[in-house]
Amino acid sequence: KATVSVLYWDTRGDMFLKRMFGSGSSEPAPKPRAAAVPQETASERMSNTIDTMDRKEQVLEKRIQDETNKAKEYLAKKDQKRAMACLKKKKLYEQQLHQLQDQKFNLEQLQVTSQNAAIQQDIIRVQQDVTREMNRNAPKIEEVEAMQDELNDALDKNREVAEALARPLAGGVEYDDVLEDLAALQQEQADEQFMRRVAKNAPAKPVATQVDTQAEEDEEEDEKVLAELTA
Repeated sequence: KATVSVLYWDTRGDMFLKRMFGSGSSEPAPKPRAAAVPQETASERMSNTIDTMDRKEQVLEKRIQDETNKAKEYLAKKDQKRAMACLKKKKLYEQQLHQLQDQKFNLEQLQVTSQNAAIQQDIIRVQQDVTREMNRNAPKIEEVEAMQDELNDALDKNREVAEALARPLAGGVEYDDVLEDLAALQQEQADEQFMRRVAKNAPAKPVATQVDTQAEEDEEEDEKVLAELTA
């Protein structure tokens, strides 16, 4: 029983002392992590720097104009010494402006080159993606050849079916017979026209010479008509 009481006191006593005086550990409590700040890209940094240089350029231009105006005012007052001082400041600002403009031009040129490089990288990535997609989805040459063979077989079968349907049925009308009937009908019409022309041109009085001449003319004309009909 004594042993159990000591163990119980040690456990409860430890807990009590830790609450009163702390655990005694020298390690600092962990600090909460700060939110990650998004890093600025090189292109963004160049754009921000160019904007800053633009503003600085405007300031220098304004100072140059201000010093020019001051120099004019001092000259109007015959104060040549102060006018010279203003012109010196103007020269200093102009030197700074020219230097700033050169630096900005170099940076802008670098920005354009960087943007072109980024575009080229995007184009290369797109081409690589398209190439992978085409290689993944492209059919094998054996499959294409088999498909072409099947298509040609289907076309041949359709052509054979069309030719079979176009053949004349058994017991139908022969084409040669139709041509013979057409020629006979044309000959019959030519004979009728010839007889009508002969009856129309027959003379009232029998004159031998006139009849023979007219008959020959009519015969030649009938032959022409017959030749035209049978042509």
